[in-house]
Amino acid sequence: MRLGPSTRFGLSVVAVAVLSSGGRPASASVGSFDLRLSNIERAVERLVREHQNPIAVMRTHPVETRFIEAQVLFDTQNWEGAAILLIDLVENPKFRVMPEYPSGLLMLGRALRELSNPRAAERYLTMAANGTDATVADEARLHLIEMVLDKGDDAALRKLVSTMFGGGSPRTRYALGKALVHLGDFNRAGEVLQGIAQDPELGPRARYYLAVVHTAEHNYGQASGEFRELVALSDDGANGRVRDLAFMALGRLEMEAGDLIAAVTSYQRVERYSPSYDTALYEMAWAYIKGEQYDKALSTLDALLLTVTDPELDVEAHSLRGQLNIYLDDYDSAVESFETIIGRFAPIRNELAQFTQDSQNVTRYFEWLLDRHSSRADVNAPLTARTAAWLETAGDMKRITALFDELGSERADIDWIRELAQDLERIIGSRGRVELFPGLKAGWTQSIVLGNQLVALSSAILDYQEQQLAGHLGADEQAELEPLVQWRRTLESRFSKLPMTFGQYQEREERVDQRFVDLKRQAFLVGQRLKEVREQLLAFERYVNDKQFKEDQGRFSPERERELRGALDTEKAELEQMYGELSALQRELDVEAERVGTGDAATQSEVDLRAALITAHKKEGLFLERSQAARVAGQQPTFEELGNLRERIWAGVSKLDQVIAAIDRNVSARTGELAAQIRLASGELDDYGVDATQYEMRGRELAHDVGQQLFADAQNRMKEVVLKAEVGLIDVAWQRKREMTDEIQKLSQESAEKLAKLDRTLKEMTLEKITAPGEGEKKAPATEAPEETEEAAPAEPPPPPEPEPEAEKPGVPDEESPAAEPAPPEREEQP
Repeated sequence: MRLGPSTRFGLSVVAVAVLSSGGRPASASVGSFDLRLSNIERAVERLVREHQNPIAVMRTHPVETRFIEAQVLFDTQNWEGAAILLIDLVENPKFRVMPEYPSGLLMLGRALRELSNPRAAERYLTMAANGTDATVADEARLHLIEMVLDKGDDAALRKLVSTMFGGGSPRTRYALGKALVHLGDFNRAGEVLQGIAQDPELGPRARYYLAVVHTAEHNYGQASGEFRELVALSDDGANGRVRDLAFMALGRLEMEAGDLIAAVTSYQRVERYSPSYDTALYEMAWAYIKGEQYDKALSTLDALLLTVTDPELDVEAHSLRGQLNIYLDDYDSAVESFETIIGRFAPIRNELAQFTQDSQNVTRYFEWLLDRHSSRADVNAPLTARTAAWLETAGDMKRITALFDELGSERADIDWIRELAQDLERIIGSRGRVELFPGLKAGWTQSIVLGNQLVALSSAILDYQEQQLAGHLGADEQAELEPLVQWRRTLESRFSKLPMTFGQYQEREERVDQRFVDLKRQAFLVGQRLKEVREQLLAFERYVNDKQFKEDQGRFSPERERELRGALDTEKAELEQMYGELSALQRELDVEAERVGTGDAATQSEVDLRAALITAHKKEGLFLERSQAARVAGQQPTFEELGNLRERIWAGVSKLDQVIAAIDRNVSARTGELAAQIRLASGELDDYGVDATQYEMRGRELAHDVGQQLFADAQNRMKEVVLKAEVGLIDVAWQRKREMTDEIQKLSQESAEKLAKLDRTLKEMTLEKITAPGEGEKKAPATEAPEETEEAAPAEPPPPPEPEPEAEKPGVPDEESPAAEPAPPEREEQP
């Protein structure tokens, strides 16, 4: 069974009393106290030696060592850690004159690129590219080209490649050649790529772009030959992607040449998991159509619709499938295809139409883009997720939203770093800041533990002295001693609850930490409940949107819609407020959890309690040493020795106080350096925030200038998508009408023929009845048997009009029609 601090404290006192009452000589008791004190004093001296330099500062690594640490972090892809060290290094004047400085710039640029900070990455990569180290500069140019290609900024790319003249490593020349192809500078691209066509690693990719150059220059024979060599590559690694692209290009050339069987074969050899697989299926369907193999074209489109992820290709595939079904008189399947398009995209068209009625909504959308990286952005989304996603699929809107995403991400990073800096300032300014330095924290805690042990030893000595004076005190001395003892006992009762060992301090700290963990857990549960409320709000909003934007009837009235959306906005505002309060609470818990510990307010309270107890000990000890009873009991020499022990105890306490003061000064020095670094970083952050704000303002101006037009273009694109499906439904109805018209004409003609036949039969029966028996050869008088004339016979209905020449079936262009050619995908395919 483990004993609590108060129990152990009481047992130490009882042990001393038992020893003294057991007849042990006074010298033995003094020796026991001296031994215990000596052990504590040795521990105190070790602490004094360890912390003898009270103004020690944080150990600084040499610049070379820090660069090696940054290299290790970079090589292990710890981009954030490497960037933190490298940013400090490249701003260090000592590092700037070292040979490793260009490499540091290059690594920092690459790390920032991996951390999705392209603007800062471009800055350091440009510095490296303009440096004196040719190898580093060449690799920096490579990464700059790749960054600008990813960004899609043709103007910046053109400016960058204008300063490059084809030299450098094969990787850089390949990137330059690819950029020149992208810019349409085919002559220069061919010259650059030809130089690395035989490179064992980059050769296949360079030859692919050379074949693209041949195609652009209408050298189809050379292009076809090059592509045929590339499709013979193995399908592993990067070569597999080149192989798929070569099959795609070869299929297009073969279809252009009219070799449809070969084209289909090339498309079929594109790998199932290739990014080009869906496009290959779509173009293969067109090859079957040109070959009049409509059933195979339908099967190919059905397979495509099971896997397609590109929304535009999805629409084209559904539309083509519907037109094929019309051509094959399968009207139900055609209607299914067109209604799928309408059901999927008509709500987007309707939402855009309603959204753009208020010009403020467009501004609100771009403002929301800046805040889209927050965890609660979906609550404030001005458009549904499907409509917002469709807006960003193509065209200028895609580039604008990417720009605003980048600006929003940077603003979110700035806000996060600013909050982090504020929290760090609060932590390093708190009393518990020693917790930031484990070695100093251990020294502080050991000092407190040793001080507590010294006080406990003093208490044991006083108890021993009281036992020795029992029965020898006079009434006056007893009356003077009792309040001193009572005061000491009261303070010791509180003091006994304090930790007396290092382990007990750790246990107490763990208990406090656990309380904070419990509080954080409760805050987490509150956050989960708020998420549930958010999901309910979003589900209800989706229900309202589905009702309002779908094509069929059953929409809410305008008044009812305003009422529902007003209630939603109110609930969202309250939810946003609760999220803000919860976020502030979680930050406060994190900060306070770091501020609690050694040196905090609780520790200071314990120090004050110990100081009061020491004062009580000193007063009682002086009284006992000067007591008349001590002389009567013959304890005066022993009490003097015990008084000397007490003086050593107070000396030890004084040394420990000096150790704590030295540690505190050390902590102050270290936190002062940290505070200076935080202030410096905050200043740089403020400067960066000013730049970011200027970029945001320019972004808002751009959105204001082109936002309305971008949304108008998006509406037109969506109208074309839905209109194509609606026209398809009209085609189905027209074809059904024509078939019904033909059927009606056919039935009318058959009816006329039946009437004519019936009329002839009726005439024949009538003539038989008016002829007398036996006079079959005698002619009737002219006045009795009127002559048959055409006018007397029932008139036959006029023949049905000749059917109009059959119009060309909609949706299946003639082989010579340009529409029959498969449209290449918008995105540029690259190996």
